[in-house]
This record gives sequence, C-alpha cells and structure tokens, in this order.
Amino acid sequence: MRPVWMPASNCLTMPFLFAPLMATNRMSSRRLCATWCHANGAKYVLILGGDNIVPFFRVPDRTPVAAPGQAILSDSYYFESHGSDLSHWPEAAVGRMPDGGDDVGELLVAQLGRSARAHRAGGLQLNGGNLGLSTHTWQVASASTYKRIDKFKKGFFTSPPIGRALSPAAGVKRLLDAAMLPKAGILFVNLHGHHAQPLWWGEQRVAGFPVRWPSVLDLKLAQQIDFTDTVVFCEACHGAAIHRHTTTSSLALCALKQGAPAFFGSTVATYSITSPDAAVHLEAGIDALFSHLIDQIVRRRARFGEALCDAKQYYQFDNAFDEKNGLGLTLLGDPMLRLGGRVPVDEGHG
Repeated sequence: MRPVWMPASNCLTMPFLFAPLMATNRMSSRRLCATWCHANGAKYVLILGGDNIVPFFRVPDRTPVAAPGQAILSDSYYFESHGSDLSHWPEAAVGRMPDGGDDVGELLVAQLGRSARAHRAGGLQLNGGNLGLSTHTWQVASASTYKRIDKFKKGFFTSPPIGRALSPAAGVKRLLDAAMLPKAGILFVNLHGHHAQPLWWGEQRVAGFPVRWPSVLDLKLAQQIDFTDTVVFCEACHGAAIHRHTTTSSLALCALKQGAPAFFGSTVATYSITSPDAAVHLEAGIDALFSHLIDQIVRRRARFGEALCDAKQYYQFDNAFDEKNGLGLTLLGDPMLRLGGRVPVDEGHG
C-alpha cells in the first residue's frame, strides 16, 4: 500500500519517466499507468507538476452543451479499472501537486514541505473554524452539504447578501473580508466560477430568473487570506482549472501558495442533475459528489485521495451517465494526507 510518486521533475528518483509519454501518447500512457499500478499494488498516486509538465488526460466531452473538440481534463482517468462494468471506476487514489507556472518550482517545493510536516504531526490539525459560501440560488443543496462539516451550519453564508461590493443593486449587505476566512479550518464554496478569470461570484433568482450576481472572492482578496492548513472544497465551475494558469490567474493556485494543503475542485463546468420531472434533487450531481467526499474526510478521517476515489466510485452506481462531474473533480494536494485530532465540529454532525 505504498505511495507511487509520478515523475514530474528530476528532483526525485523514479522508476519510470511518464511525463514525456503522457504528452505524446495519452492512451499508451494510460495503459502503462494502470498496468504499473496494478502490478505493484499501488493504492496512492501523487502527480508532481502542472498540466504543462504532466498533462491531464483529455477525455472527449460528450455533454450536449460542449463545444466541438471540447475535452474534460482528468487525472483519475489515467488510473481507471478496465475490468469494471462501469464506465469510469478509478482504482487508485490520485492527487496532484502543481507547480506555480512561473515560480521555478517554488510552489511545488512548498507543498512537499507542508505535506511532510502534516504527516509528522499525525495529520492536519484543524481548529474548528469553518466557512461556507453559497449562491442564494443554491442555498438548499449547499446547506445540506455543509452540514457534513457543521451540523448547525455555523459560518454558512449566501451571496447575496454577502459579497465584496456594498452595492444595493447587487444586494450585498455584508462585506466579505480576509478576517472571515478560516485558518486551519475548512472552506466550502458553492459559487459561480470562471474558466479564465480568478473570480467567484454569487447569484439570486426571482421567479426563476437571475437578478443579482455579486462578486464574492477575487484574486486581490485571496492574496490577503492566510490559507495555512485550510482545506478547500470548491464546487464552483472551473474551480481547479489550473491549466495555462499561474498563482496570479487562478484562485486554486493562489490558495495553495497562501498555505492551503489541499484543494478539491473541478477542471470543468459543474452542474446538478435534475430528475425526469425537472425538480432539482437535494443532493445530486456535483453536490452529491462533494457530500460523500466531505463525509468521508470529516467523519471517517479517510485519506484525501482515498475519499475522492471512494466518492467517484459511489457516484458511479447511480449516475454512470454523468461522466463529466466525476472525471473533472480533482485533488490538488497529497492523496495520503488526512485530518488529524478530533472531529473539528460536534460529534453528531452529518
């Protein structure tokens, strides 16, 4: 059950140099990764480097709204079982420590040191300070998921009325500032996200129509936040879309630079699945994935990569038709890391 370190640079001695193969022939590298992990009984895989060093696998996006040639960027697809009856069944717990893009490896080295310190301490030691941010529109599903973190929903806010600009037109009545963000806690985000801009924003609907979109968290605010030992669960679209980005153009990379040991997010647009009668389920789609993921990490104290792998497998049983949410969900961090100490909220949560 030892970890397997995927090569991303020559700073560590590795048995195989996968990165060049991944860049030129992804199907061959996928077969090689799966075969090697299976032969060695590997349970955990840590990818070192961003998309420009060890590329995400590009899975064709078959959703109706996808543009021609659009792809789902996935790490877990490299390590799926070929013997499962289900389409996407990850066999290994995968995490990625990205580089900062233009920082000569500084971010990558910092993550390795941070992870080593957490392991020596017996896991991440949280102080119980948590924060949940949701659009007003998605507050019911968000609150249900956040209860996996805190049964009484302490620190849970919707936007509006919370935001960055005190604008009556945006419906903002309380300014979000750096002091509100938890240090050594959990940050849960279910806001709108953009694939190219470092910005998360809220939404309010009236009679089913969106009327307000207040800005909530941008790069300027993120750079003021101390994310030390803060685990981020981000349901926003493109939350972990780090390809072609640096720490000054991605909120995920910025959070890692500011001390976050783990960032869970999607490389693509996320969504909830609706039932045949068009009624939105309480926990469906990306909400269901995060609900199971958080429960595994917070209550079971599962290792981060193991919890993500388990959530994807669990989701496949009832949602095999939805490959985009599962494939795009990514861990930026050490897959063998776990929370340490006592559960940071009341014992009866969840």
